Amino acid sequence: MDTLSCGNSRIAPLAPNCYNRTEMSALKDRAKQLKKGATMAKKHKEVLKLLVTLEPGEDGYIIAECPAIPGCATQGKSEEEALANIKEAIVGCLKVRQEMGLPLTVETREVEVAL
Repeated sequence: MDTLSCGNSRIAPLAPNCYNRTEMSALKDRAKQLKKGATMAKKHKEVLKLLVTLEPGEDGYIIAECPAIPGCATQGKSEEEALANIKEAIVGCLKVRQEMGLPLTVETREVEVAL
């Protein structure tokens, strides 16, 4: 049995003589709309600018954290690797927070202190 699909999503099973022409046309139109929407979403991704911290770890690795996303941390052998890893970790953390219905980030503020 064939399946009408859009990207990784299956829309409906296509069994012979299962749908009339109007229903089949509607399913195909919906598949086109979903593909178009997915393409538009890829083109118009939201870009977030987030602060990250980098500090040397005891084992010689560079630890990278994103204070605006609780628990979002990683490491790398160099600053470049740590930055690449934290970008990947941020995307993963944001996806999980979104799926769980949590706020994507927590508020961070800059404060002034006298030394």
